Amino acid sequence: MNKTLTITLLSLFTALSLNSCKENEVDQLKKENEELKEQKGLTRSDSLEIYNAIHQDAKRRFTATFLDSLKKNDVQLYKVMIEEAEARNTLLLRD
Repeated sequence: MNKTLTITLLSLFTALSLNSCKENEVDQLKKENEELKEQKGLTRSDSLEIYNAIHQDAKRRFTATFLDSLKKNDVQLYKVMIEEAEARNTLLLRD
């Protein structure tokens, strides 16, 4: 009976402390979020520039991964695509 009571009290104490820690963490995160909102100072155009940079980087990474995969699987098609890209690039540079 004494063991059962000890285990029950210990588990209750643990549950209460964990709940208290969780509430403190949530409050701390809310506070940090509010501070960041106050400090951000970003305009809509800044946000759009950041979004476009991230989107462009994702496209670049996809292209690099695609070309690496193509080079491993079909070297001839890879060479054709590189030649076509170089040809288009020189056409764009002339204009």
